[in-house]
Amino acid sequence: KWWQADHRMPLIEANGRIEYFRLDNLQTLCCKCHAVKTKAEQQARAALKRQQAAASLASPGAEG
Repeated sequence: KWWQADHRMPLIEANGRIEYFRLDNLQTLCCKCHAVKTKAEQQARAALKRQQAAASLASPGAEG
C-alpha cells in the first residue's frame, strides 16, 4: 500500500463540527508523509496538554 487518506483537519479536533467530516477535508498522502504528519499532530496535541496542565497547576483554584 503506497497511499493513505488523511484528514487535513484532524477528526480529533472536530468537536461535532460537520466540516471535519466532509470530503474536502480529505487528502491523499504517501504512507511516509502521512506517518510524519500524524506524528507531528500527536506531538502538538501532547505539548498543548502539557501547557494546559502546567497553567492549571500555576493558577490555584482555576480548573479546566
